[in-house]
Amino acid sequence: QVEEYVENFTKNAAKNDTGKKIWQHISTNMNIFTLCYIPVNLFIVCSCLLEVLNFENLSTGVGLPTNLTQIYQMATKLFFFRHNKQYRDEPLRREDIESKDWPPEFKPLARIAFNGIRERKLIFTSNKVSEDVVQSELFHRLPDRQTAPFKHEAQFCFIHLTVQEFLAAKHIVDTMKEEELRRFVAEHINEGEWQMVMQFVAGLLGDGDKPSIDIFTELLPKTTYERAESELMDEEDEQDDSVEPRTVTCWPTKGEQHLAVTLLKCIYENNESGSVVQSKLKEIGFNAVDFSRCRLAPADCTAVVHVLKSCQQISLINLFNNSIGSLGCVEITKLFDNSNCKLSSLNLSLNNITCEGVKQLSNALVNNNCK
Repeated sequence: QVEEYVENFTKNAAKNDTGKKIWQHISTNMNIFTLCYIPVNLFIVCSCLLEVLNFENLSTGVGLPTNLTQIYQMATKLFFFRHNKQYRDEPLRREDIESKDWPPEFKPLARIAFNGIRERKLIFTSNKVSEDVVQSELFHRLPDRQTAPFKHEAQFCFIHLTVQEFLAAKHIVDTMKEEELRRFVAEHINEGEWQMVMQFVAGLLGDGDKPSIDIFTELLPKTTYERAESELMDEEDEQDDSVEPRTVTCWPTKGEQHLAVTLLKCIYENNESGSVVQSKLKEIGFNAVDFSRCRLAPADCTAVVHVLKSCQQISLINLFNNSIGSLGCVEITKLFDNSNCKLSSLNLSLNNITCEGVKQLSNALVNNNCK
């Protein structure tokens, strides 16, 4: 259905291969692909990618955004310039979309978005927003709310929750100094309503001039625990007491698994990983990773694999009882294609990987780099 939507969306595009390029880009970026299961998100992604491909001198795949922050940076500016009275008659240039400078009209929008997340509000009344904000193309007019007989109040919301979350992140990055930002991230990283905002914060910081990855790496759980390797590899079966168990040092502990996944997603979005993250994970001191029963979805696998495949000390990964599916297996196989990989055990039981997932894993296991 996603592929069909892309074909229909691009059928009037100037270039015949535009739809093919967009579909190829979406289908090979799992975090974008899974976002596209929601129709409004798919519209946002397609609008962004189509505009980028319309710019001159862009070859296949070059310059296309690969993470969520890049998509939303481009999409919000695109909708703004396309529909704002002041700008819509001017030709849209690539530098307008890619520039780090934002039109001043975004500031009040970002503030309203932030206050809405903080107060858990998705609907805003006319007395809370100024007239110029009401006219914004990023706002949607809802049916009026009756406040008394013959009295009605106008109501508005952002065109999608993810747009509100992105603009809230923009407000945080633009208004908070470093120490305040560190405190804010530490206080809210575990709260559900802020987790997507935190990913956008990480992505926006990664687009800046100063290194910022340590804001997230310093929050990574530091506790580990010892467990028999055989228990992690076969969680449902009884263990043979006659066999001397080989123990491994596991990370993260059960109560910190969801925090660890959230932080790995932020680190991936930040796009500054590399040596800083490797050294931090090595400093924690573990050789096995336990993300069992974490409700991991394919998009989560993208971030988890991206970070873990650079950790040469890992010999065992336990992903027992998640929702990885066949799409997640596409990401998991990237763990094997690394000559420095020391991984020798991987538990994927109870993940509904299907025959297609088995095929993906089988092909990866015969790779020359896979031990």
